[in-house]
Amino acid sequence: MSQVDILAIFAHPDDVELTVGGTLLKMKSLGYRTGALDVTRGEMGTRGTVEDRAAEAADAAKILQLNIRENLGLADGHVFVDDSSRTAMVRVLRRLKPKLLLTHQIKDPHPDHDHIAHLVRESARLASMKNYDEESGADKIAVPMVAHNVFSRLVAPSFIVDVSDFLEEKMDAIRAHSSQFHDPNSSEPETRLTASGFLNELENRSRYFGSLIGVEAGRAFLCPRGFEHTGPDRSTHETHESILLSGVMDKLQRTVLAPEEIELRKKRSVLERLKDRLADREEEMADLRSELEQFEARYTMEVGR
Repeated sequence: MSQVDILAIFAHPDDVELTVGGTLLKMKSLGYRTGALDVTRGEMGTRGTVEDRAAEAADAAKILQLNIRENLGLADGHVFVDDSSRTAMVRVLRRLKPKLLLTHQIKDPHPDHDHIAHLVRESARLASMKNYDEESGADKIAVPMVAHNVFSRLVAPSFIVDVSDFLEEKMDAIRAHSSQFHDPNSSEPETRLTASGFLNELENRSRYFGSLIGVEAGRAFLCPRGFEHTGPDRSTHETHESILLSGVMDKLQRTVLAPEEIELRKKRSVLERLKDRLADREEEMADLRSELEQFEARYTMEVGR
């Protein structure tokens, strides 16, 4: 069976692992079929050959327990939202028939990432149009839902997935791309990814998003408002978010937070810390009061002699 429920579409062979690896592992544990589509082979990367990166991606796919991992073969550093790219992606979507697409954040500073975010959204819609790419002979599909991973730009997420139980495996999948990260014995040029603290930074980011929903680790996603799903079996238009909450991710056990709720939780966290500090001070004052009483008692006894 070559179909998947959830397809992660990202630019380079390690991007899936850096972003939504934990989410894919969680969805796999809930019984969903998962896949990854690497849009390029990463040939513009500072470190590692195309062959190295393909082998690393295959190893990482085993750790993530992916049902499918494919490469679209577009040119690294030259990904654009043009008709040939849209057609190539539509053909993959019609063949794999995913219900949910995970992809890059819109307005990501990396041109390929930003272009792919738009390419995914446009292809998701075009895949549902019967007369688009008729020559392929592929049947149209229902418009997949699209969720953008929050990564390069800090924005209030639409929802956060609890990936606490899968953080260690996610990090193992990242480390499978050994050519791309810190190696003290390497003589190749340094990049941001090869810095000794980069992987710790990624893990801390997961823990930050987890803290917003009161769990150990989380992955944040954004579903831009106003994007509507108009599947053939729906009589009314619903916002992308409402469908995401009622559709394929019902079993995800994620917590959905509106921006105002996130701010409220931050304030509540500050309040709790202040209460803890006050309790510590009160305990300290009680100790000082007890010490003072003991001193006064000894002083009274000595004066009375």
